[in-house]
Amino acid sequence: YRPEDLAGNRVISYGSLIHPDDLAHVREETQKSLCERCSFRIIYRIRAADARLKWVWEQGQGIFSPQGEVVALEGFIADITEHKRIEERLRESERRLVLAQRSGRVGIFDWDMVSGRHYWSDEMKDIYHQPHDFDGTIESWKKLVHPDDLREMFRKVQEATRMHLREIESDYRIVLKDGQIRWYTDRGVICYDESGRPVRTIGTTVDITERKRAQDALQELKDKLDLKVKQRTSALNQVVEKLKEQKEILQTVIDHIPAMLIFFDSRGKIGLINREMERVSGWSLEEAQNMDFVTEGFPDEEMRKVVLDAMREGRTEWLELEAVARTGEKRPSLWTHVRLSDGSVIGIGIDISARRKMEQDLQRLAIAIEQAGEGIVLMNPHWVIEYVNPAFERISGYSRGELIGRRVDCIRENFLDAASCEGFNRILAEGRTWSSHQRRQNKSGQTVEANLTVSPVRDEKGETVNYVSVVRDVTREMALSRRMSQNQKLEAIGTLAGGIAHDLKNIFTPIVLNAEIALMDLETGHPAYSLIQEIQEAARMGSDLTKQIVTFSRRSLKDKSPLQITPLIEEALSFLRSALPATIAIHPRLKAGNARVLADPTQIKQVMLNLGNNAGYAMRKHGGELMVELARETLSAQTASGISPELAPGAYVRIMVRDTGEGMDEAIMQRIFDPFFTTKDKGEGTGMGLSVVHGIVLDHRGAITVQSEPGRGSTFTVFLPEVKRPDADEKLASRPARVG
Repeated sequence: YRPEDLAGNRVISYGSLIHPDDLAHVREETQKSLCERCSFRIIYRIRAADARLKWVWEQGQGIFSPQGEVVALEGFIADITEHKRIEERLRESERRLVLAQRSGRVGIFDWDMVSGRHYWSDEMKDIYHQPHDFDGTIESWKKLVHPDDLREMFRKVQEATRMHLREIESDYRIVLKDGQIRWYTDRGVICYDESGRPVRTIGTTVDITERKRAQDALQELKDKLDLKVKQRTSALNQVVEKLKEQKEILQTVIDHIPAMLIFFDSRGKIGLINREMERVSGWSLEEAQNMDFVTEGFPDEEMRKVVLDAMREGRTEWLELEAVARTGEKRPSLWTHVRLSDGSVIGIGIDISARRKMEQDLQRLAIAIEQAGEGIVLMNPHWVIEYVNPAFERISGYSRGELIGRRVDCIRENFLDAASCEGFNRILAEGRTWSSHQRRQNKSGQTVEANLTVSPVRDEKGETVNYVSVVRDVTREMALSRRMSQNQKLEAIGTLAGGIAHDLKNIFTPIVLNAEIALMDLETGHPAYSLIQEIQEAARMGSDLTKQIVTFSRRSLKDKSPLQITPLIEEALSFLRSALPATIAIHPRLKAGNARVLADPTQIKQVMLNLGNNAGYAMRKHGGELMVELARETLSAQTASGISPELAPGAYVRIMVRDTGEGMDEAIMQRIFDPFFTTKDKGEGTGMGLSVVHGIVLDHRGAITVQSEPGRGSTFTVFLPEVKRPDADEKLASRPARVG
């Protein structure tokens, strides 16, 4: 703003420039300073004329009249926006530094060498296994460091400061409270004042315990290899001494030992290579003597220099080299060189190609087991779990930490224990593999159907050293198999029922017609009139039952047309409200919008009425709630096949009818759609209601599922294909309905 825009409030009041979130703070601080008659310093935000937000710092004071009244405020304002941005970047940089420090497990220390103050980061305390309230002073730190290493560390510091070095590094040991010893490495930068006096050391600390252990293990292995080399070299030297007298024996020994031997004289010429060397390299002794053998075997200049230096110096440590054979194949090997008194050199090599291949094969095997779809468990002879792969963790619901080290019979519901199964111990005792299909519970209590095999693992002596179990989760396959079996059973029953129903219809039709004619010919008071009425009523009931059987068998020839599903469901629910008792509350959730299906409206209403009446019967004693949901859903191929093997992927309308009634057990659910199967008392139902629903749904190229538990109600879900485009409607309408 220009000065004239603000002076005298001609354009805008100064208070309106202040950010609304900061205005109360500015007023409070200003009022406080006026009350105390002192100057004020405030940091707040303003909105500039170009609408940008700026941070400002204001210092001012009040001007008072002789009577003590405030007559004016005076002060000055500085733009500190850039300063605030720098502060924010510094805070962000600090957050990133802390994150990097934590992720890298790096501790940071700051040692004031003048005052003796010692600052530790939280990560520093964590890797030292100390609580966060640890004071981190230099004296407390000295108590942790191993006495033998403490003197050496301070000696290094004194030597570095004496030489005016900037950087210092040291490895040392820490003794924890439980007596455990861990190795650490410190890297620091020494800061000096203008007079050259060391005043501060800032650095990092890293736990190198595992690295030290690995180095110790490698050193132990190297010592063992050195010992073996010395032993073999000593034996070879003894053989060389007797070479003149036992040349033939010596040559036989050299040619048959499983190590490569090559002899260079004092001029560097090859005097001898054994058969193992010829086999690995591909060159014979005569060829090797007439060529630059080292150059051919080591075409890489840097590798060749390492080999020549080892030969020239007679290094006895083992070198891992990768030589090129005559075929061009790279052969990894271990080499050591012994220099004799006359200047000649003996090279001793061990071909580790097979070992490398074995390591790679084992690595691939381990990866394959880790990535296998079947669960794999390795147990010791006492049935204690030693290894499980990720697939078994997924199937059982237990993590490796919960399984390894425990006996199989300690797991909930004995998820792995099969000792009680028939023939288990006998088959394993005979050294054979036991296999079975089992129903077990995982950690969460869900039932898992699995194909389980257990095999003994024997050593070269024939003793059982391990048991390996392979678990394949076939829950989904078994569910699909049972569903397909149920569908096939209903298809077969439907085919039979359809044929019988048409025959029965032909039988009942003349009975009904003749009964009607007979009633027309008789007086109402005739003794046979009531008997013929009973015949007519029974025939009509049989005819109605025949229609239900025809509907179940999916032999309906009714035309289907594209129609909106929501009005049909609303109409069916309106009828159900009047048909069901007042103790049952109906809660509709119709979210399908204008979704359409290719259907016969009467049959869709019949589906809803049958499902509603079935739910009403389940809640007849205590009442309850009937939830009806209507929604759209797109099914993938996997989801569709999981619902029904015959259901195709695509867009569907989902109708869900859920009640809070008595529920059903697994045995009843297996037969719920069978014709004439009912749990109602005699005379209360024919057992055709749900069978008809099943037939109608399948006739509409849909599927129906049921979920229930005793005492927890039942949920019936119907999927009907959605018709989205007019051209799709015509195509579907032109296709004939499926029949049983």
